[in-house]
Amino acid sequence: MTGIPPNLGPLLADGAWLQGLANGQNSSYISGIAAAGTSTQAGATQLPPNFRMIQIDTVPANSGVALPPAVPGTEILLFNSTGTTMVIYPSILNNPLTNAQDTVNGGASLSVTGVAGGAARVLFCAKLGAWASR
Repeated sequence: MTGIPPNLGPLLADGAWLQGLANGQNSSYISGIAAAGTSTQAGATQLPPNFRMIQIDTVPANSGVALPPAVPGTEILLFNSTGTTMVIYPSILNNPLTNAQDTVNGGASLSVTGVAGGAARVLFCAKLGAWASR
């Protein structure tokens, strides 16, 4: 990592960190997120937009997270740091650019595979409204 990452709040960002971000050396990240819900998209924890690396630190049984709206060029590295498998859903709300629900690998969720405890998933969007996972 190059420079000092900005803290949350109205502060100026370190120029070296921003240059590293522009050059692909730095990424935005967040941790401490708790998955929620009881096997439904509506109850899942909505993930914030604009973060490339997201760590989920609390996953109760039968819970999940909902991705931000699928916008082409977006890539998310999602890490489940717990021992419980979680489900990945598309955004809870309709995508504001399509006025429709997004999909994940062509479906309503990654409920069959999800993200096992201690595993990571790469999710990316090449087509508006459609997340893909590998």
